[in-house]
Amino acid sequence: GLEVRDVREKLVCRIAVYGAPGGSFWLTLEPLKGYEGDAKQIRRRLRAAGVLTEKDWKSAKVPMKAGERADVAIQRVLSRLLDIQDANLPAVLADADPEFLHDYRVAVRRTRTVLREMRGVFTPQDLELVRGSFKWLQNYTGPTRDLDVYLEEFEALRGLTTDAIQEDLSPLEPLLLERRRWARVVMEQALTSDRARELRENCDEVLQRLTTAGEDQRPHAGRPIAKLSAKRIRRVHRKMVRMGRAIE
Repeated sequence: GLEVRDVREKLVCRIAVYGAPGGSFWLTLEPLKGYEGDAKQIRRRLRAAGVLTEKDWKSAKVPMKAGERADVAIQRVLSRLLDIQDANLPAVLADADPEFLHDYRVAVRRTRTVLREMRGVFTPQDLELVRGSFKWLQNYTGPTRDLDVYLEEFEALRGLTTDAIQEDLSPLEPLLLERRRWARVVMEQALTSDRARELRENCDEVLQRLTTAGEDQRPHAGRPIAKLSAKRIRRVHRKMVRMGRAIE
């Protein structure tokens, strides 16, 4: 950790610094009571130096224009989603905080959604190259994330029961911890495997070809992104409404 002091050597803020293999690091500011203004100034200086806030770290938003080609816009979106995965992966492997795995999985899920909903922007060969492996990643990271949530909410859920039942539930927590340990072993093997590395390399190749490949196998590549997105949203909305109407 770091201690930040003012000109009078008065401690005004503590900064917890966490690092992970691969060069990733993150900071948590802990201002002392009464020195919140100093913490804001420190935060501004860190941002000016290029440190991202949590909001910026997680955001998948990218600039795009309604009339630009779909393949150009999708290339930008997928590049950002891959950046988020790359940024979170070292902390996921270091088991630094459950939120990093959550953010990693959200980026993977959004990537799969883009590949599915915008499949007409890609060649069938490129889709086959990456879609299956992203599903595989989602499957192998799921059990650890589920167990993270169970453990985070364990005490709150146990508190909803009677005193007698609370005692009966005590052996469950160490069981969940043991299952999480084994789930992490399996997950880490997958995330550091040859298949995971090949997927990342294949993604770079697909993105490089996305705006240069011929359009004979990519019928939606040159369509305006706003029109293509609107069409996909309408289709998904109609499906949701149809499924909703089946509920009695």
